[in-house]
Amino acid sequence: MNCLFWNVRGLESSCSRLYSLTQQWRIHILIVIEPIVANSKASNYKSQLGFNEVAISGINKIWVYWSSENVQLSDFIWHEQYVHFKVSSGSFLGWITGIYGDHNYVIRRQLWADLATFSQTMKDPWIVGGDFNSIANFNEHQGRGIPALASIQDFSNCISMCNLVDLPYNGCKYTWTGTRSNGRVWRRLDRCLINNLCLDLFDSIQISHLNSSPSDHNPILIQCSSCISYGPRPFRFQNMWTTHHTFMETVQRSWNAQNHGGGMRGLVRKLQALKKDLRNWNLKTFGNIFADIKCCEAEVLETEKTFEENPSSENREKWSQSRALLMSKYKLEKKFWKQKANIKWLKEGDANTAFFHSFVKIRNKMQTITSINDSDGNLLTSSPDIGAAAVDFFKGLYSVEPEVAADQILQFIPEIITEEDNIMLSSLPEEEEVKKAVWDLNPKGAPGPDGFNGKFFRKCWSIVGKDVTLAVQEFFLGINIPAGFASSWIVLIPKTDRPSSFSEFRPICLSNFVNKVCTKVLAFRLSSILSKIISKEQAGFMKGRDIADQALMAQEMIHAIDKKIRGGNVVIKLDMAKAFDRVSWKFLSDVLKRFGFSARFIMLVMNNLKSTFLSVLVNGSPQGFFKPLRGVKQGDPLSPFLFIIAAEGFSRALNWHMEQGHIKPYWMGNQGFPVSHLGFADDILVFLNGEIRSIIRFKKFIGLYQAASGQAVNLDKSSIVCGKYAERRSRILKDALGMNLSSLPMKYLGVNLHRGINRFNYCSQLISQFEKKSTPWKQKNLSQGGRLILIKHVLNSIPLHTLATDTLPKKVKRILECKMADFFWGSSNHKRKYHWKSWSRLCGPTEEGGLGIRSLTDLEKSFTLKLWWKWKTGNTFWNTFINDKYSREGNIIPKITDSPFWKRICAINSEALSACSYNSSGVICWDLESSGCFTLQSAYNFIREENVSTFAFKQIWHPGQHLKVKIFQWKLLLNILLVTNNLQRFGLVLNPSICPLCRKGADTMDHLFYQCGISFPVWVYFMGLFGIPVPHQNTSIRQILILWWLKAGNKHLEDMFKHNLPGIICWNIWKVYTNIIWGSEEGRVTSSFIIMQIKIYTQQWIYSLNNPHASTKLEDVFYGENLIPKSIKLTGRRFKLIKWNKPITGMKLNVDASFLPDKALGGAIMRDCNGRLVFAVRFPVQASFPLEAELKAILISTRWAIQAGYDKFQVETDSREAVLILLGKKNRRWERMIQETLLISNSLNIGFEHILREGNWTAHYLAKEGLG
Repeated sequence: MNCLFWNVRGLESSCSRLYSLTQQWRIHILIVIEPIVANSKASNYKSQLGFNEVAISGINKIWVYWSSENVQLSDFIWHEQYVHFKVSSGSFLGWITGIYGDHNYVIRRQLWADLATFSQTMKDPWIVGGDFNSIANFNEHQGRGIPALASIQDFSNCISMCNLVDLPYNGCKYTWTGTRSNGRVWRRLDRCLINNLCLDLFDSIQISHLNSSPSDHNPILIQCSSCISYGPRPFRFQNMWTTHHTFMETVQRSWNAQNHGGGMRGLVRKLQALKKDLRNWNLKTFGNIFADIKCCEAEVLETEKTFEENPSSENREKWSQSRALLMSKYKLEKKFWKQKANIKWLKEGDANTAFFHSFVKIRNKMQTITSINDSDGNLLTSSPDIGAAAVDFFKGLYSVEPEVAADQILQFIPEIITEEDNIMLSSLPEEEEVKKAVWDLNPKGAPGPDGFNGKFFRKCWSIVGKDVTLAVQEFFLGINIPAGFASSWIVLIPKTDRPSSFSEFRPICLSNFVNKVCTKVLAFRLSSILSKIISKEQAGFMKGRDIADQALMAQEMIHAIDKKIRGGNVVIKLDMAKAFDRVSWKFLSDVLKRFGFSARFIMLVMNNLKSTFLSVLVNGSPQGFFKPLRGVKQGDPLSPFLFIIAAEGFSRALNWHMEQGHIKPYWMGNQGFPVSHLGFADDILVFLNGEIRSIIRFKKFIGLYQAASGQAVNLDKSSIVCGKYAERRSRILKDALGMNLSSLPMKYLGVNLHRGINRFNYCSQLISQFEKKSTPWKQKNLSQGGRLILIKHVLNSIPLHTLATDTLPKKVKRILECKMADFFWGSSNHKRKYHWKSWSRLCGPTEEGGLGIRSLTDLEKSFTLKLWWKWKTGNTFWNTFINDKYSREGNIIPKITDSPFWKRICAINSEALSACSYNSSGVICWDLESSGCFTLQSAYNFIREENVSTFAFKQIWHPGQHLKVKIFQWKLLLNILLVTNNLQRFGLVLNPSICPLCRKGADTMDHLFYQCGISFPVWVYFMGLFGIPVPHQNTSIRQILILWWLKAGNKHLEDMFKHNLPGIICWNIWKVYTNIIWGSEEGRVTSSFIIMQIKIYTQQWIYSLNNPHASTKLEDVFYGENLIPKSIKLTGRRFKLIKWNKPITGMKLNVDASFLPDKALGGAIMRDCNGRLVFAVRFPVQASFPLEAELKAILISTRWAIQAGYDKFQVETDSREAVLILLGKKNRRWERMIQETLLISNSLNIGFEHILREGNWTAHYLAKEGLG
């Protein structure tokens, strides 16, 4: 079905163009906006436009044309700003809304409200398109004058409330252009939005912005089609398979059945055979989880009905079994969608299966290529043509160009690598090194052509490990690599929202996992020597070099751009076109030789590159099979290092030219030394003088580098920024370099570079990025717990990169925090829901009654402290630059001409020093951490305003509890659950406050959860099971919870269950309460019913902790206190047995300390290699804080052991910090205190080890018991 929306601004002048569009695109429904023709003439245009039906609005603003033989339209709803109607066409049965938004944003609010109303009852596919007369974010505007922020927020909120999706589109970015008093303006006023049900219905949805002539608005075309095949889908290993009890047996049998030998070829053949066996096993044994879920749901309904009719123990057991089986299938479904979504931030919380499903659907639609321009500019729409064009493009990209002598670049590279380095790089790896590489790689990463990911190799290491090790060793022997081992797929990642050609995709290589293991071993070895060969100006992929340092230095260079100097200062931002994919293999090999890498190592690198075969994944199906002739594979562990090694040709040659004066350097005045360039991989900024002869020499140098390395500067995307004294020759510079002129602020490494302070209008992209990550479907499909995780791990992290280098305007921080609060509390019917607690309360730690979200204002100050610490203690290129520029004599008094960064450092200096001290060696220590090292978390705690920590709030975040129950308990303790009494307090309801459970008491929190005649027997039952005294019925629910938690232990697995049970009880009472409010539980609520619901929930909860191999048979017989099913094996979380172990030889001394503000005690016990007691002792310790007590306890007990005649023993303690300090792995703030201990251990044979408290229990008991 094809539909066209167009604001024609006069149908008479646009009629012929409309007809050609309807014929070209086979339009089924045409929505004409602003026809500016009398209603009476609407029928006259039907035949001219090729339709036989028309519907018109009474106010003559919107006309709808269609052909009745193709579609049927009905149920029209007309309004001044829209038309809403039902559509039936083949498989499509849904609704379309044609929009013509008013020019006044206040009047448009009625349109947004009506759309929100439609969305509340919308249960069919829905398409909303037309002229909205509004933009959804700042990026949809170009030209002078900023659109009204309120208008943008209104429209953005409407899209969110209605759960509509704005898919990528083809064509121009802006759909309207016009001239205003302050110049020409471009905006995206017209668009087409869809709901999630459209994504389910259609295989392909394509939106196009067509040519606007003769109107000033572009026509918006939406094409929806089904049953599109993009080719066969390749094999993918499913992580959920590992949960089946026959999986390992199937792998073992298949693996042992193959006799293909070892090495790379043998491994490839074994994996191919296993792939076939797993497909058969999946079909015959594992089964289709979606079909299984439908069968299980039907079984649950049937057994529940039987149990209700005859509540016998046998029927109850069948019901429990069916529910358990359904739960297991739901878990598999979640694993399936979670693997496909591959979202890293959502690791905890509720199932959120709907979110994963929606995420996959929307991502697939956004990444589907339905049309593309080939290299000649021809538009391709058929799948075979698109696939062939993709292969042609990437074959051309990876084809080699004529080789050019590179001596003028290579001559500046010195020989640095030693013989020892080369031996280390090329030696044959042992199995442990191979296994470490397997475990270092992402187990959930997308697999290569063989379909096996890291999860498979980890799970099956005991079966496949030996063959993998042999294959990797064969790789290091330099044996030819078979095609099946080295083949890779190119996956296309869009670099823009609407890629129109293959050049606008980033090609990422998906290599076979074992091939990545080989390069991971090489990469790990290479990383240890990179720091001595990579120039200080390059920070990309270098351990110890920070991306924030590069941005900060770039900002400091920009601060000096207007310094007075002949020629002026110029900054050039170089954009390297497909930098990784254009690296010349010969140039890379020559650079490696110049640095002194051995022929053997170079052979390993080049063998891996030259053995590669590539296929392009187009809409999930591989196309072509060809060999590249240049480039390094993006996505391979070794490629980043190879790229920055090759890029050393640029860095070293440019530095030499500037040192020799061939290219005049950037002028910094009397502050700081000049920096020639800054690089982070292929993101390069060059700083130089704007003198014409110097610029021409630079252009010649760039030409030499491009010819030698294979790199190509994208002149269209590269830009020049001129300082005040270079502006007069800016046009000459533009012509000389062939690049575009730009101005400040400019983007570099995701940060705005600007002079002066950061301003609101510089941050529009940050706000847009924030809105993109909090899209409406996420809010709808995520539970409140899922939304909280997204806020904490995604939304709250978006500004961190900016805060690490710059401040944010107060207005921006306020907008971002408002958006996070709105996202957390949700929205309904185009209105944000009531915020029951302030944002500042949500930002508190969980033990203080908050949700652990971090305040942006406090984070900003924390990052300032981090910058101060880096400046004070660091030893990087950035530190050298900053100290040379500002504090050559240790003076940190700011001058008016200093940069905003340095003023921040000076402003916080005294506050930062108050949190520091110096040890005896003069090394500065951060007093807020026992290690003496700075952490951002300790700085944040130092900055923020602390509130009182309470016992109750600590308990609700107990591990193992479902996140939804944790948030529920948080609301319960804050008294913000929506009971009638609370709603009355805020004036939201005027109804009488009567408990819907018992119909007697007031509808308050305390009554509902404990005092109610229905709830109280529930507590009596469960308190009786655990021997907890039952308080008086008038006790508050808060007191009940605290009493229970005080009685619950924390040593055993059963204690975790006991601790979490009161939250489960309250949650189930609340579920019954809400069901009654909404009318679904009326007439069948009793205490026994709630108890049974709690038992059912408990079974499900324990199963969520359970290992999938556990039996799904849930007998309604409970161990312990008749509560936990006997058949459930609590093995899902890996519980490791921790115990004290005898020393192999000699003695072992276990030490611990207990600390109170007025008293500290130590405990020690020494035993021999047979476990026999030598001595045990408790002793007083003089200490001011816990770590000091631990260190002194170790010293005192060590003295006693030596005095007893023992000079060879191992010291064990459960204080990890103490061990790290004694081993010299932490900042030695405690140098004086540990001096004697170190002297003793160094002179004798004494070692220090950490053990968990369970293994140090006797020493812990000795120290703890003395404190009472």
